[in-house]
Amino acid sequence: MNLSASSIRNYRQCQTLYFLSNILRIAPLVEPEYFRTGTAWHELHETFGDMTNLDTDKLVEKLDDMYSDLPDYFDEAKANYEKKTMLVTYLAWRNYWDVHGDTYKVLESEIPFEIEIPGALVRGKIDALIEDEKGIRYVREYKSTTEKIDIQLKDGMSLEPKFWGQFKMAIQPLLYNWAAKQFGWDIAGVQYDVWRKPTIRPSDIALLDDDGLKIVLDADGNRALTKAGKPRQTADKAAGHIAQKRPMEPEEWADKLTTDILKQPERYFGRKIIYHTHQDFKRLNRSLNNIIKQIEFIDKHDAWDQNTDQCLQYGSCRFCGICFPGLDMTKDELPEGFKQKI
Repeated sequence: MNLSASSIRNYRQCQTLYFLSNILRIAPLVEPEYFRTGTAWHELHETFGDMTNLDTDKLVEKLDDMYSDLPDYFDEAKANYEKKTMLVTYLAWRNYWDVHGDTYKVLESEIPFEIEIPGALVRGKIDALIEDEKGIRYVREYKSTTEKIDIQLKDGMSLEPKFWGQFKMAIQPLLYNWAAKQFGWDIAGVQYDVWRKPTIRPSDIALLDDDGLKIVLDADGNRALTKAGKPRQTADKAAGHIAQKRPMEPEEWADKLTTDILKQPERYFGRKIIYHTHQDFKRLNRSLNNIIKQIEFIDKHDAWDQNTDQCLQYGSCRFCGICFPGLDMTKDELPEGFKQKI
């Protein structure tokens, strides 16, 4: 049995999710946006994270390559927006930590590990091994989220978002800290380097005439006018007055996102170090033993259960297209819209 932080998370969320993703090893042809952008964020750090001088042209080429294998039916405009999102936020991330005096040195990146324990092979990949200016070393994990990460002020007090509290109990930082110690590394803790995904979105742009006035048409397609005979500048759905708009261009979206990040960078980027105790590692050992025994029993009896409370979390589960219609996955042929993972 192979175990990893992601497979354990899948199992805890839903046994069927674990079965489809980690036993049958199937995946959607097009991953949901949250999954796709999170993977892209990690890949950019893997490729460029320890480069002192970044070649922006190579970054653009990398993004073009990452999005080149999307199916023909995927919305090209959406892909272009996503590429601009990744480009702008990655450049902004580097700039933010440069300006704020990033004192951490990346010693090694993308460190794979395989550790045998009774009943399973624990596998994973540590994003980076870092060292601060005092020579203290940490495991670094890059993460993306849609949750708030910046400190909130309430009644004159600073309140840390609930987002950060979860990592003390989370399996991934604990597992990676444990794995690093198996290598004999002297690790003080795990640093989470977090990017909050944009909450703003590309918006339509009002069409303007030669005088710089908005174009609003009536129900007959003629220019809507005010009682004074001047061109209307606001829409009125009830009266059939529709403002003419066009989709925002990717470059315009890049400018809009850049402006928002520069205005409030703490909403987008944050770091926190998670420390673990001996009791935490005992908890990890207990969890791994329990999970191994549970999976062995469920697999033996083909008793994979479904956690329907998770189906519509984060938009929707990647496998709703299989579970909702009740497709039989014991057949050899893959359902439409899915592929076999390598």
